[in-house]
Amino acid sequence: MTFRIPGRRRIGHGILEVCALAETLAGARALTGRTTEAALAVGLPPVSDDIGELRHFFGCVPEIGAKRAFVILSNDLVDTRLSSAHALFRSVFERQAREELALLPAENDLLEQVRAQIHRGLVRGYFTLHSTADALGMSPRTLERRLTEHGESYQDLVESVRRERALQLLEEGRTIEETAALTGYTERSSFHRAFIRWFGRTPAAVQRARARK
Repeated sequence: MTFRIPGRRRIGHGILEVCALAETLAGARALTGRTTEAALAVGLPPVSDDIGELRHFFGCVPEIGAKRAFVILSNDLVDTRLSSAHALFRSVFERQAREELALLPAENDLLEQVRAQIHRGLVRGYFTLHSTADALGMSPRTLERRLTEHGESYQDLVESVRRERALQLLEEGRTIEETAALTGYTERSSFHRAFIRWFGRTPAAVQRARARK
């Protein structure tokens, strides 16, 4: 999840963005009952707050000076059921679910269904063949067979979704570290090599080209 206060940057924007990240993690902890859950990664704008306190609260060393404030939560935390019923959240989640369903591809469009599941998996950091097959209500072997019938492989689709998503995120102004994380890479070096293989140029070159526009 990322935060960026709209409008021209002002002194208070960084403080608000830090508070937004803190409230997000605090809310997730409260709603799931996992009060000691730590963030996987946190990116913060330049701040004057005590870095030790921020590290203690988020449970990880924050990246200071990120272009866009972000927090990456674990798949386990995000998938944890709420500890109690909540009418307001139910209405919000139901609306979001309806919107997501409206965006789903047609049931007979297998490739687009698989791509949609991979896209969701990249955000969560979990996009295996097994998880995608389970989400589509079939076995991994059946999914592989049906993809072969369409002349595709699961790994090729993962590569395609990653490639498209990486370029999109960088052109939106995301940092290289954030883009790597949101496309399922745990190491920047692995993402860097993949990006060069896809586009014949580095992620930094894309950022520089965007800055010149």
